[in-house]
Amino acid sequence: MSDSDYANFVEGCPPPNKRQRQLIFDSLQKIVDHEQKTSGQRTGNSTKGTFVFTWGAGYQNQLGKRKQKGNQKKDVKQRKYSSVPLIVDLDYTVRSVVCGPLHTSIINNDGTVYSWGDGADSGEKKEWGKKGSTDKDKDVAKIVPFPVKIVSLACGGVMLQGEYSGHSVALSDNGEVFSWGIGKEGQLGHGKAQFTQPDTNTKLARPYRIDNGRCRNIKQVSCGNLNTMLRNKDGKVLSFGSNKHGQTGLAQGERENIQDPTELPHLPEMLYICCGPIFTTMISKDGALYVCGFGEYLYPKDSPHFSYEPRRIELPEPIKMSRWTKPCSSSV
Repeated sequence: MSDSDYANFVEGCPPPNKRQRQLIFDSLQKIVDHEQKTSGQRTGNSTKGTFVFTWGAGYQNQLGKRKQKGNQKKDVKQRKYSSVPLIVDLDYTVRSVVCGPLHTSIINNDGTVYSWGDGADSGEKKEWGKKGSTDKDKDVAKIVPFPVKIVSLACGGVMLQGEYSGHSVALSDNGEVFSWGIGKEGQLGHGKAQFTQPDTNTKLARPYRIDNGRCRNIKQVSCGNLNTMLRNKDGKVLSFGSNKHGQTGLAQGERENIQDPTELPHLPEMLYICCGPIFTTMISKDGALYVCGFGEYLYPKDSPHFSYEPRRIELPEPIKMSRWTKPCSSSV
């Protein structure tokens, strides 16, 4: 990272010196996979838990940090952006971190979900959870209430016709799936008949379990901008949400939105699924790659740039999965 990059570190704050830079990136090297060792966990007499590092845009407080002007608490403001990692100092051990376009969510070792960023407070944009106790002068994590232990999260969202449309999906330890946020394209998976109040199924302020007979024994969840994919223990893939670009993999109706979780037919057993913004990739048990949706460089040069059905991509050799493989983010 160049000196000019650090000049834009944080508005109104001086850039760190070379020693500070080295300390920042040395600390990142200590981050390890939670399955082997808790990342950043402190030792000794400290009762604290884990350091989470965030950087990038923070206009909706998705960095989880606030800055102070002087020593007056009333002047605390959120950081607008940061080009180097900032430490979010938490009081619990973090198991997993996921990012949506305008918010961040984490799971601790107890299966509790915390979130901050757009929609984490109150009002109509309350997509990510309800208010929880927090030190407003420090970090701003809110508890997202669940009746069960959560083991995995996925987030999606995009600016649509001048409005932000975001959603989140959570997977419990018993294979149940919960969703909340904005679901105008069906990405919440609750269909049209589950809720009695008008438009309730398209805007959920707290998590609701997807009450669908197919959503059982789910092992993985992934979100695109406006769609959601699920994989169950048998390797079957369920899809719902926007199908404008073929990202659901369901050719029937093509551009119609899919309101209910629907199984993708004629696929082998899948080991892994991953949603991009408007495309989806899947890896089968035998290491074959399948792709659907839009992507200029996803398909061979002599093929169209989109596919409404999962298409097998020929590779020199089968894909070998590793324990480091994680669901990709729609915001990348």
